[in-house]
Amino acid sequence: MFDYSGVGEVFIGTRYDTGEKVAIKKLQTVHKGRDRLPMILNEINVMANSKHPNIVNYIASYSVGDELWVCAHTSEC
Repeated sequence: MFDYSGVGEVFIGTRYDTGEKVAIKKLQTVHKGRDRLPMILNEINVMANSKHPNIVNYIASYSVGDELWVCAHTSEC
């Protein structure tokens, strides 16, 4: 695990098709009884439609149980 917040975890992985490193955010769609899916989908929309060096680029997302896994390019610090 790379990072943790109260609503999810961030892992670093490798894409099978390209070999590049990616960030995988495992987000809880419900947190403390609140539906977080609309907020998560908004974040995905911003990442998918923004081409800016300070915003990581969206790759894909996957529904896994009660989590949504969001894959994005890693940011270089």
